[in-house]
Amino acid sequence: MAERGPFYALTNAIIMKTSILTLIAAMCAATATAQTDTIAADTAPQLQLNEVVVTGRRPALRQKDGKLVYIVKNDPYSQGLDGMQVLGRIPRVSASDGNVSVAGKGNVRYIIDGILMELDAAAMKARLQNIRAENIEKIELITTPPARYATEANAVFISITTRNETLGTRGSVYGSLNQGDRFRQHLNGSVSHTTRRVEMSLDANLSNYPTVNDNSMTYTFADATRTSDTRNRSRNFDTGVNALFRYKFTPDISAGFIANYSYGKSSTVGTNLTDYGEYTSSSITSTKSRPNNAVTVTGFYDWQFGTAGERLELTYNYFNRHSPTRSTITTTFGNASGTDEIDERGTSDYRFHSGKADLTLPCRWARIETGAAYTDILNSSYLLTGRSGATGEEVDFDYRERIAAVHFSASRQFGSEFNAKIGLRYEYTATVADLLGTDSRTRHSYGHLFPSATLSWSKPDKGSVNISYSMGMQRPNLWELNPFRYYSTTDEYSAGNPALRPTIFNNAEISYYGLGGLYAVLYTSFAKDAIGYIRRFDADGTVSTMPYNCLSTNKTGLYASYRRAILPRWEMTAGAEVFHTHSHSNMPDYDAASLDDFSGKLELNTDAMLNRARTLVFSARFSHYFPWQQNMIRYDSFQMLTLSLRYSMLAGRLNLRLSANDIFGWNKTRSTQHYASYTLRQVFDGRPAYVLLGVTYTFGRDKVAGVWRNSKEDQSGRTK
Repeated sequence: MAERGPFYALTNAIIMKTSILTLIAAMCAATATAQTDTIAADTAPQLQLNEVVVTGRRPALRQKDGKLVYIVKNDPYSQGLDGMQVLGRIPRVSASDGNVSVAGKGNVRYIIDGILMELDAAAMKARLQNIRAENIEKIELITTPPARYATEANAVFISITTRNETLGTRGSVYGSLNQGDRFRQHLNGSVSHTTRRVEMSLDANLSNYPTVNDNSMTYTFADATRTSDTRNRSRNFDTGVNALFRYKFTPDISAGFIANYSYGKSSTVGTNLTDYGEYTSSSITSTKSRPNNAVTVTGFYDWQFGTAGERLELTYNYFNRHSPTRSTITTTFGNASGTDEIDERGTSDYRFHSGKADLTLPCRWARIETGAAYTDILNSSYLLTGRSGATGEEVDFDYRERIAAVHFSASRQFGSEFNAKIGLRYEYTATVADLLGTDSRTRHSYGHLFPSATLSWSKPDKGSVNISYSMGMQRPNLWELNPFRYYSTTDEYSAGNPALRPTIFNNAEISYYGLGGLYAVLYTSFAKDAIGYIRRFDADGTVSTMPYNCLSTNKTGLYASYRRAILPRWEMTAGAEVFHTHSHSNMPDYDAASLDDFSGKLELNTDAMLNRARTLVFSARFSHYFPWQQNMIRYDSFQMLTLSLRYSMLAGRLNLRLSANDIFGWNKTRSTQHYASYTLRQVFDGRPAYVLLGVTYTFGRDKVAGVWRNSKEDQSGRTK
């Protein structure tokens, strides 16, 4: 049987003991099967005529209605992967060491069975690791943000839909041992139970993740050089639990709640050696943050009415994060200055309330989605800074933000080939920043319309094309607004800026999928009033870093990838990206007001099944990034390499994974910034090299209904 593309498995076996006509009939039947809908059935049917056996496999990837849809069950190489690893099987998506990026896009947001996830990176990684590829129905790459969600910058949504099949109980446990510079442990598990009336789930995770990183900075002036070398040793302990309960009053009415609690504590000991040219200094920094806890509670009510799928969803969210910190910095100077010491004690409390109402109205002429939302955000932060030989400085800062929003979208299918969707969201924001104990109070309000549009064309024998446009907005993180000085040494600090304003983004792209496995996308993104970090030297030589709305940026590029089955059990993927970046600063601090650059990356991935049972799989992922510039910073090239070997047993219930990351030490960030009076050269080594052994065991029934529900909480990410 001829090769049908990278997402078709090859014909299993053809025993040539029958007539040529019988063989042709079998091939035609398999071909007809391969062109049907990809979601309708779990496995493709088999046709057996005498001794000729041909197994047809359905495509695992398609582009439809503005989304790139990956049908996980149709990809034989997904067996044994978790939710994080399987993302790397999607064109345009890079997943390495818990970090996920999408070519041409910015923030990555996750939706799991309708839940817009509001977790930090560690918790999100744990959640994805807790999902098995065998339990995922499909993954959708949504590059045009839906109007119903709060506006973000150049965001992309990854929507994961788990299998929803029968009632019962199911769960899984995952544990890993990770040896890098330090020894790390991770454990998480989940269990869900569904009856005809009640749906329940419980997740828990626990991780101990110590790290070591090195940061080297060289400041070159016209007549002098200053170097600073820092090593930080950190220990991070995180645990959390998430529970969901839903009660179905009738088949059309249900209500319930979602509760999430996370607890973390971290400690860091940093050592710094600074050479000023004429003398040196050594610093020791001790920082502790404990307990850093957060609580999220969501109540919801869902009502499906009418005969065409009309639906009303009401949601209330409460979020509270408490983050205390304590930092002590001691610097000993090699000149007559002697020793200086700084002691910082602070806390940040974030409290959110939000309510949302969403209505879905399928009409004859279009599918309508509309709704309204209101969010109230309060940030209360406090910092007491004491310095040897000086009076302590106390700063108490309150920030309040109110957001009211309405949204509308309509989508329609035109014939069998075209689909169109338009969306419009309006947000009005009012903020108050109050520096307590002073007369400094700043009020600001703004309103903005955010349109979006998508046009899709698809034809089975030609492929599919998607054209989209969206406008987004990136609000400052709440910690960027706090007007505090956080010291890393006694003569170097970073501070927030309460005068920061949101950044407006305009994004557009054209994508194509077809020709037996080719995916290509041409994209562009413009940002106005983007946030850039300016580093300055005070009169006494102290280094300060602060954010400002000082940048205008653009990135335009082309990404393409092609996946091919070389042999029945060996597959390779090649990808490349070329792009142009432009950055312009309205601040006089830089040597040049604008930077322009062409750059790109190359990627090569391979997967090989090492046994006939296809339970032992070897994978390799390699990426090379060419030098590029972003936000007035030039970065050097670097490489990333990940190797893994996984083995499935007990009909897929037990999965073992051995992986290695950055074994050659290639992954280091080297950057250069050219300021008007000096040049900063920086080398950061996060020491990502490790060897990991992971074990996953799944228990309970094989097919259980999913029990997730969208919490629709969309602002807590700004506290992290």
